[in-house]
Amino acid sequence: MTSKEDTDQQKTSNNMMIKEDPDQQETSDNNMNIKEDPDQQETCDNNMMMIKKDRDQQTSDSSMNIKEDPDQQNTSDNNMMIKEDPDQQVCNQERNSSLEQENPEPTQIKDEQEELCISQEGEQLVVKEEEVDGIIVWTGKERLSLLDKIWKPKENLAGIRAICGQSRGRCLVHRNGHGAGGDASRSRSPHRPVAWRTEADPDDAVPQPPRFRPKRIPGVQPPLNAAQSPGEIFSKFFDDEVLKCLCENTNKNAAKKKENGKTFAWKEIAPEELQKYLGLLLYMAVCNFPKMVDIWRRNTIFHVPFPATVMSKDRFMAINSILHISDPEEDVANGKKKGTEDYDTFHLVRPLLEMMRSRCMSNYHPKQHISVEDRMVANPTKWGLKFFVLADVNGYIIDFKPYTGKSTLSSGKGVSFDVVTSLVDKDYLGSGYIVYCDNFYTSPALFQHLKKQGFGACGTYREGRLGVPSSQENALHKRSPRGSIRWIRDGDLLFVKWLDSREVSICTTVHPVYSGDTVLCWQKNEDGHFESVSVPRPTAVTEYNKYVGGVDTSDQVLGTNSVLCKTKRSNMTVFRHLLDIAVTNCFILHKELCISKQQKHKTRQAFQEELAAHLLGVCLDGRPEFPSQGHFPVPTSTRDMGRRHRASLGRKQCTVCKRSTPWKCQQCSVGLCLQLERNCFLEFHQRPKMSGFA
Repeated sequence: MTSKEDTDQQKTSNNMMIKEDPDQQETSDNNMNIKEDPDQQETCDNNMMMIKKDRDQQTSDSSMNIKEDPDQQNTSDNNMMIKEDPDQQVCNQERNSSLEQENPEPTQIKDEQEELCISQEGEQLVVKEEEVDGIIVWTGKERLSLLDKIWKPKENLAGIRAICGQSRGRCLVHRNGHGAGGDASRSRSPHRPVAWRTEADPDDAVPQPPRFRPKRIPGVQPPLNAAQSPGEIFSKFFDDEVLKCLCENTNKNAAKKKENGKTFAWKEIAPEELQKYLGLLLYMAVCNFPKMVDIWRRNTIFHVPFPATVMSKDRFMAINSILHISDPEEDVANGKKKGTEDYDTFHLVRPLLEMMRSRCMSNYHPKQHISVEDRMVANPTKWGLKFFVLADVNGYIIDFKPYTGKSTLSSGKGVSFDVVTSLVDKDYLGSGYIVYCDNFYTSPALFQHLKKQGFGACGTYREGRLGVPSSQENALHKRSPRGSIRWIRDGDLLFVKWLDSREVSICTTVHPVYSGDTVLCWQKNEDGHFESVSVPRPTAVTEYNKYVGGVDTSDQVLGTNSVLCKTKRSNMTVFRHLLDIAVTNCFILHKELCISKQQKHKTRQAFQEELAAHLLGVCLDGRPEFPSQGHFPVPTSTRDMGRRHRASLGRKQCTVCKRSTPWKCQQCSVGLCLQLERNCFLEFHQRPKMSGFA
């Protein structure tokens, strides 16, 4: 810009050209050099516009009045048009800069800047914070009508991204400041990697442990705390309501099958007979025969006589095939919903499933440390059935739910998040519980949610999960000594890595990094021999190993004498699994009651044997009386003989004494003497050898 007497010369020749040098835009002060050269007047296409920095006085016609000098207001440069050309750039110069010579030296704009850098694709936005007080420089196909929206970067950064995202040029916001400005070309990373710390580094942000406030007193709940026998405890799970529901639906199912034309012998089942059916299932689990019908076999050394005294084989198999849990009429209604969101894949077992869940939660209240895991239930299909289980540290199953596939009621944060939040119910449990889980469930989002609900959490985690630190600075490596500890704290979340035989990664919200715990391990010394060495172990690893095994303990107890067997009916698989859950929980309650009374508890097998005897209605220690099975003496010949031939005709040789005898055993069909001086019949049947092999 020249003086007043050189105005005419400025109109024709003395225009200013702005050269944008990429090397200069990346410098630390990010200044723009405005060069003015008379020899380059023919190549200059840009005009200079003086903008008064006043955001409230911007007009909609994209023109600004420059109030700089009264003598210059009548010049032709008072209002200037802005050319919108993608190859050209419009540059705004400070209104206080004036040139004292006809050919001045280039000036530098010493401003602190906030640079909104938009890439060629218009996708990335980098913001550097400064005061909004300066001049805007636009390049590319932009509209000055958008200046009002872009002028507020702090209030509406999303609007800047939406508006500037379509630009293929560069938007620079220059601001007036007091200094020379910083490094505006360097972008600031929002997630700067944090170095891993060691156990020697202090942890000043250890959170306070949650205050334990359960809804009920932990342990066995009344009136069950006064019971002790297996039968009394089991009656709190399979009570009259459960037995009545099973009997009614089973009888309805039998009537429906007969209406459909199927012919079979059926007599309505009563709760007393259903108890015997359950007792036989537990009896078979103790005997562990390959097939159910094997306990009714005869004429073999593996013959078991007792089950036939309780129920015949045909009656047992009829109950087993007709047994139904849900209402058959409701089954038809649910079948019509197949393919819709309202269809229930577990409808056939839903009544018993919900009743078992409510009884498991009502008969016992867990202690402070609980765990969440999944278990697979055997099934003839390839993948089986999956159940998500919430268990106490002693193995008691508090709550469970089957996996039914993708749900429309999901939170959008994953199946593992939804499972834990549905099982860990604050309204039932209370607050202050510490939840342990494996790496399938652990995520920063889940642990932060549990923290807000008043629960602590601890669990192993997977690398690469969202929110997990990925820094490699000072991380563990293959040559790190065994027992090395690394940790990073992110608010309430503590991420710990420990090198045992392999690297262990664990996350917690309630434990410190290291409390002096050690563990013995075998290491090879310099001589090549193994020796026991004590290495440090993080507190979270110690607590995790101590309390995470609730579901594993339940699986071990449940797998002992399980009633589960292979079947083609999935509903019967679930029914038998629910029966196993009830028996397992009964045994754990029996142990808790004996511990509280300082008594010795029964073993798992002894407990199930006594429970089976109670359901079958017999005494466990007494010897049952078996009915006669046809071993009666009968004549060897039934033909009508005269008195003359009665002594010799039709006689057989005695199996014991080898003499001729007119008597034989009706069941064994062998000749046996039956006289006062020799009773071969009694002697034969008292032998260890079975009479069927005579």
